[in-house]
Amino acid sequence: MVGYDDFAIGIESETPSSTTVDKIYEKDSSALSTHHGLVFYLLIIVSAPILAILLQVLASGSGRNGNIQVARNSSSFHHRRRFQHILTGVLFYCLSYVLSQFVAALILAIATVVFYGLHKARSVSKSVQEHYMKHFGPLLRDHEKNLDTLPGAFWFLLGTCIVVSSFDMNIARTSLLCLSFGDPIAAMAGIRFGGPKIFMYGGSKSAVGCSACFWTCFLVAFFCMNDFGVEVWFLTGSVATIMEAFSCAIDDNFLIPVGTGTALWLYTSRAQV
Repeated sequence: MVGYDDFAIGIESETPSSTTVDKIYEKDSSALSTHHGLVFYLLIIVSAPILAILLQVLASGSGRNGNIQVARNSSSFHHRRRFQHILTGVLFYCLSYVLSQFVAALILAIATVVFYGLHKARSVSKSVQEHYMKHFGPLLRDHEKNLDTLPGAFWFLLGTCIVVSSFDMNIARTSLLCLSFGDPIAAMAGIRFGGPKIFMYGGSKSAVGCSACFWTCFLVAFFCMNDFGVEVWFLTGSVATIMEAFSCAIDDNFLIPVGTGTALWLYTSRAQV
C-alpha cells in the first residue's frame, strides 16, 4: 500500500525544482536579449546611412531653394559643406560607441560600395544624375560635378572605413575627428585671417590655416587619447596637418584619417613592445 510519504515524493519528483525554473528563465531571457540585440543592430545598420544622407540633404538646402547655381555661388556654400562635414563626422563618432567595431566597419564598407555604385549610375542614367544634382548639387565643388571625378563624400567614407577596419577604435575615433574638425577649421581660419601661403603640388595652403589644423587635431588627440603623453598629441596634430597640406594631390578626406591613423598605430605599437 502506497503511503502518504511515497505520494509526496512522487509529486516532488514531477515538479520542476526552483533551480530548473531559474535555468529555463535565464535561457528564455538570453534568447530574448539576443533577439532584441539583433533587431537593434539591424535598425542601426538601416538608419545610419539614412541619417548621413539626411544630413547632406539638410546641409545642401536643396529643399528650400531649387536653384543650384544660386546656392553654389552664395557665400553660404562653404559653410554648408563644413557644417555637413562636421556633423557627419560627429554622427559616425557617436555611433562608434553604440556599435561593435565589426558592425561599424561593415556599415561603412556597404555605404562606400553603394556610394560608388551611385556615382557610376550617374554616368549611365540621366534621371539618376538629375536627382543627384537636385539634392546634393549645392554641396559639390565644380570639379566634383564632373562624372569622371569621385566626390569628397566617397573619399570620406573610404578613409573612415579603412581606419575603423584596420586600427584600434580609439585611433579610429581620433583620426575621424581630426578629419571632421581639422579640415574645416583650417579652411575657415585661412580664409578669415589670410597670411602667407605654403605652395606645394600646384596648390597653396595658408600658414594660419595649417596652424589652426595642427592645434585642432592636437586637442582632438588630447581628448581621445589622454592616456598617452604629449608626444602622441603632437604627432597627431603634425601628421594631420601635413596630410591636409599635401591634399592638393590626393583628397584630404582620405589622406587625413588614413595618414593620421597609420602614424598613431605605428607609434603606439612601438610603445607597447
